[in-house]
Amino acid sequence: MSDYQNKLETIRTSGFKFEVHLTEHCNLNCKGCSHFSPLADEAFLEVGAFEKDMARMAQLFSKNDIQMISLLGGEPLLHPLVNDFMRITKKYFLNMPLQLVTNGLLLGNKSKSFWETCRAADTFIRISHYPIALNFSALIEKAMIEGVELFLEPTHAPKNFHKDIYDLLGLQDERLSHSVCKIFGECCQLNEGKFFPCNNAANFHHLNRFFNLGISLSADNYIDIYQAQSKDEFIKLITSPIPFCKYCNTNAQGLEVKWKRSKRNLDEWT
Repeated sequence: MSDYQNKLETIRTSGFKFEVHLTEHCNLNCKGCSHFSPLADEAFLEVGAFEKDMARMAQLFSKNDIQMISLLGGEPLLHPLVNDFMRITKKYFLNMPLQLVTNGLLLGNKSKSFWETCRAADTFIRISHYPIALNFSALIEKAMIEGVELFLEPTHAPKNFHKDIYDLLGLQDERLSHSVCKIFGECCQLNEGKFFPCNNAANFHHLNRFFNLGISLSADNYIDIYQAQSKDEFIKLITSPIPFCKYCNTNAQGLEVKWKRSKRNLDEWT
């Protein structure tokens, strides 16, 4: 059995991971950001809409269907109500692993209530280890004192980037792109009632708008969670090519690209 077939079988039997953007914008501005945050307008997820979505997801899925839920962005710690999102997630998915993914810039100034909520909601923190002037050791020590699990990724050295390359003409083979994709099932995204099998499809609209590309994106790239009748529809979406796959030029992707700050140029993504 091929690696691709193994992955499909794992998703069908062990479930998938999904993430939610608490903010669309960020305070770090990474070149070629895979979530297109440097191009996004400032936007904060509404707590009521999030709770409605999580309640619906809990109707559709049991704890054995989902491997992990991630709260991120953008930069999630920019959201003034970040504590509410952790509490709501645990309300509907009590036994589900929950992680908050951050660049860490605001972590050292978080209030006591933030750390208390992390403990109460059994949320662990994952800091993306960028080559920036930040005392990562102090943050690790702070989390230890507060009794909250914290992971630095990667552990020993600042991370490089994996550069996604987009074919703006949409001429790529959808099945080929899907067969070598590393993120479907790993980075599914729930976005205001819409469930996408990958964060690229969920967030490409930022690139589309910022550069006025005029690309028409298909509604077949996602499922409306309020129209879906069963979890099987989600599994089929995740394990099959979607129309957006034709924009992913997997043959031209850049590996281990040195981290830099974005200049908001189109060639960071093409």
